[in-house]
Amino acid sequence: MKTSDRRKAKGGPFVTIPILPDDPLRQHRLEALSKGAWGDYLITFNGHECLRPFLSIQAKMPDNEYWPELAAVWQHAEFAHPDRDLWEFLFFKNRDRGGAKAMMNKAERRAWSTLPKTFTVYRGQQDGRHRQGFSWTLSLKTAAWFASMRGGDRMKLVTAGRWKQGRGIVLAGIVKKADALCYLNNRGEEEILVHPRWVHKISKSRPVPTILH
Repeated sequence: MKTSDRRKAKGGPFVTIPILPDDPLRQHRLEALSKGAWGDYLITFNGHECLRPFLSIQAKMPDNEYWPELAAVWQHAEFAHPDRDLWEFLFFKNRDRGGAKAMMNKAERRAWSTLPKTFTVYRGQQDGRHRQGFSWTLSLKTAAWFASMRGGDRMKLVTAGRWKQGRGIVLAGIVKKADALCYLNNRGEEEILVHPRWVHKISKSRPVPTILH
């Protein structure tokens, strides 16, 4: 985000999203904002485009609506690392808003309730290129898949079911349940949102091809 587009306010960084006169969704967006129908407003944006509109309204949202809408925006984002600092603010520096568990649906809360006080999480990412992110998983297979997709020259499927190794790595670490934000499984990824500073005893390995089958 350009400095000229950002200003500080109580509640952290936010942007102003102008609704232009020729915007085909102008009336719908204006009505949604006037009614405080935050989800109806955000749904008019595609994928990762939702982040900045969310930032423009997050300070106005009550906590019981902030977290579910943030979960929806997060799960529409394809790549988090370009906006890592913004996500860090929304998830963790805003954690004192309380109610973060409202990000989870009923099934996710049931799964969350079964987790022990300490558990292992995994993350697939490029080796050395990006800082460790906030999205981890309970599934080693899921982490290996992300490592294969995010490796520098990718892990390409070749004949006989063999994989050509790229620079994708799998991180494994230990996290306390009290430090994790929530469990999300809308995409079947068994995702744990947690700040990497609270993931301990991190080890690094290359994904094992058989994990991916």
